[in-house]
Amino acid sequence: MNRLGLGLGTTNPTRSLHIEGGTTSTGLFFSNVNYMGTTDVIAVAGNSVTQAGYGIGGEFTGGYKGLNVINDGGNYSGQSYGIYSDASGSSGVRIGVYAKATGGTTNWSMYSQGDSYFGGDIKVGTQTDPFSGTYKVVVDGKILAEEVRIQNSSTWPDYVFENYFEGNSKLNPTYEFLALEEVEQFIEKNHHLPGVPSAIELEKEGMSLKEMNLILLEKVEELTLYLIEQQKEIEALKKTISSSKE
Repeated sequence: MNRLGLGLGTTNPTRSLHIEGGTTSTGLFFSNVNYMGTTDVIAVAGNSVTQAGYGIGGEFTGGYKGLNVINDGGNYSGQSYGIYSDASGSSGVRIGVYAKATGGTTNWSMYSQGDSYFGGDIKVGTQTDPFSGTYKVVVDGKILAEEVRIQNSSTWPDYVFENYFEGNSKLNPTYEFLALEEVEQFIEKNHHLPGVPSAIELEKEGMSLKEMNLILLEKVEELTLYLIEQQKEIEALKKTISSSKE
């Protein structure tokens, strides 16, 4: 021991407690608690609070694993944590877990095997939400997926056919099937289809895939009805022409 601290395996400690294990393969430090009560007993505790914004409770460096945590929950039926992290305070940014990986041919700052649960929002490529917390997942960039399933809780556009053939729609009482002339007038005035967001609206608010797919289906069904009407007119003209030739 010198004025700096206590040295085990070294005569020149650089910390208050400095342990040098040489070439041993059994480890340098072991703490074991066999307490059988119902209190959370801490095998190893570290505290470093110099002032707000400073202090590291524990620092580990390993050639393979910087920190290896094994938690055998045994037959405990409740939640058992491999790593439990809690960051709290009254101001500033709090980060429960900060991970960084660099220098490898492949770098994963987080690698998870098993299901993942997030109680809050997820942001990828950005730390802000342009819609002020409206969405659970915000991605600044492209998303690649084999399939995306959207749970539909909106009214399916069958109301188009219901309104056309029944005169009104129970599925969507506010829907009105417009005559083709009315559609033409709307387009001439607004430069977009009725019921479809304008380019200015989409640029400002973005686009909902679910809502846009429902709108497009509505327009396809309307277009189908216009084609049916047009075909009836064509058939009527054919009959008129045929009759005039007789």
